[in-house]
Amino acid sequence: MWKRSKGRIKRRNGKFISGSLSKLILILLIILILTSAYLFINSNLFTIKNIDIEAHDISCVDNSDLKHSSKLLGQNLIFTNYSTIKKEFTDKFICIKSVESARFFPDRVRLQVFGRKPVASLTPLKFEEATSSSVLEKFSSPVASESAYKVEETASDTYLVDIEGVIFAKNSDQADIPKLIIDEQNLSLGLKVAQDIIKNSILIFDKLNTFGVEVEDAKIYSKEFLLVNGEPRIIFRLVNNLDIQLASLQLILNKAKIDKEKLEFIDLRFDKPIVRFAPKKNG
Repeated sequence: MWKRSKGRIKRRNGKFISGSLSKLILILLIILILTSAYLFINSNLFTIKNIDIEAHDISCVDNSDLKHSSKLLGQNLIFTNYSTIKKEFTDKFICIKSVESARFFPDRVRLQVFGRKPVASLTPLKFEEATSSSVLEKFSSPVASESAYKVEETASDTYLVDIEGVIFAKNSDQADIPKLIIDEQNLSLGLKVAQDIIKNSILIFDKLNTFGVEVEDAKIYSKEFLLVNGEPRIIFRLVNNLDIQLASLQLILNKAKIDKEKLEFIDLRFDKPIVRFAPKKNG
């Protein structure tokens, strides 16, 4: 009995030693593979040596500066944090809106850099009147005049703004975008105008063009009203539902066209728009 039990113990110990040895070999093999992979990945083979820059609508920086600012040369292709580079680009260069990256093994990176697109030019406006009611009264009066506001006409006061409301460029004359005058004295590069103000103003411009309304200029006043100087003059409330205002405007314009009446002024700030027609000529 004793000998038989002892034999069993020996056999069990042999199996235990054999299993432990197999596990040890497997662990060593895994460590060897991981170490080899780490050394391989971190070798010079994957060191970034080429950076391709594709710039789209970039006005504030050239490709060589972008390549230098990326600080990618010499970094590891696999472990580099590309999201950090994208953030540094957009923080450093105002005109850059977004960056897309692509890796090409073993040592090349492509960066596609997209600039902000201007949707309007902004000119600061100085109102001589102290209250909004007086400004709006003068604008809506039968004989509206420039005495209701004063504009500093200097090239240095013109800025480009994108659809997000970011002012990103200065002194650029672009005839194909709306020109907005805004009662903001401290316009500067990097400043962000309320996004809804810009988006709603551009929407109004697009609709006015569709309706055939010619616009001489437009002024954003008190961050709430858009004063459109044209034929007819129109006041919009930028913070209200524009769909209702634009639908009302379309109905008014269509009716005036059918009745062969010339519109002089439309105020869309209220539930019931205020409409004034130009005096009919005798004869």
